[in-house]
Amino acid sequence: MATSFANVIQLVPPALVVTVLVYALYAFFTKYMSPAKKLAITLLWIRDTVNTMRNSEPHIRQAGLNKIFKNTFLEENWKEFSRTLHEHKFVDTDGTVKVRHRSTVPVSCFFTASAIIDKPLKVQYFKHLPGILTGVGIIGTFAGLLFGLSNFDATTPDSINRSVGLLLSGVRDAFYASAFAITASMVVTHLEKLSYQRCLNNLEELNSLVGKMFDSGVIEEYLATLANQNISNCQRRLNFDPLCFVNAKVNLTHPSNSF
Repeated sequence: MATSFANVIQLVPPALVVTVLVYALYAFFTKYMSPAKKLAITLLWIRDTVNTMRNSEPHIRQAGLNKIFKNTFLEENWKEFSRTLHEHKFVDTDGTVKVRHRSTVPVSCFFTASAIIDKPLKVQYFKHLPGILTGVGIIGTFAGLLFGLSNFDATTPDSINRSVGLLLSGVRDAFYASAFAITASMVVTHLEKLSYQRCLNNLEELNSLVGKMFDSGVIEEYLATLANQNISNCQRRLNFDPLCFVNAKVNLTHPSNSF
């Protein structure tokens, strides 16, 4: 009776380890892997949709992107980025005045991995889950050894034989549980890195496509256009400020000095 009770007691540490591992794996697949898969698919869909506008006219790109990002989890990020776009009017070949937008801030400053991937998926926790699983396995191993040693009876040769058998069986079960924990941590590490990298790749491709939709930086032609507008405004006020026209000509001649 005492031997059977000791056998049951020694099964407690490995049973607890397996229970914790099963719960952790369930949480990992339901709260990380499944949302990560949905996130990667959504980013891929948005990327492919944005890619269809790559050859569209520059003056309709912002309106098209507004429709693409509307009612998506990236809507607020897009709104923040669109506020930084600079409106630039130009005359088309047919004489019509059109508007295109220039980016003043990289889109990657708004579509960041920390805001779009890390926070929703709780990456900071799940990337440390493999270490937690390994720690649980090690604790289970030492707990199995302690249970076996605490029930060791060295009073008689027969009791020693029984105690050694119980100790070895307890250590065996504890090492099995520890091996399961280490294997689970390796699988979790692989799947976590794979899913995260898939989401990150889709996000980087999306940032690249959105960035290519708008001209970046300030070029000489753009500065010259602003200088010409300055001249036009100054000509209308020439009677009030004669020096304004002279300053505008200097800006047009040396556009880089006007900013």
